Amino acid sequence: MEELEIEDTVRKCLKRVVGENAIQIDRDIPLREAIKSFDSLAAMEFITALEDAFRIVVDFVLHDVRFRMETIEKSVDFVRELLEDKKVLGV
Repeated sequence: MEELEIEDTVRKCLKRVVGENAIQIDRDIPLREAIKSFDSLAAMEFITALEDAFRIVVDFVLHDVRFRMETIEKSVDFVRELLEDKKVLGV
């Protein structure tokens, strides 16, 4: 899966949680700063949407989601890494 495709899907997942604002957010701005309604519940819903969309499993402790999912850019990198791991491991 190409990075632009991953980013598009990440933004769609975020849009499902917080609405249209997700499409216009800069890649490197922290989500909590860019979206007033992005609280811990929204973060959980975003991660669940990513898990469903990409068929991945996110471990909240192991993956340090507060850091790894802080921005769209970091979220895309994180998802790409998990997808690469899935491919290598054949799961």
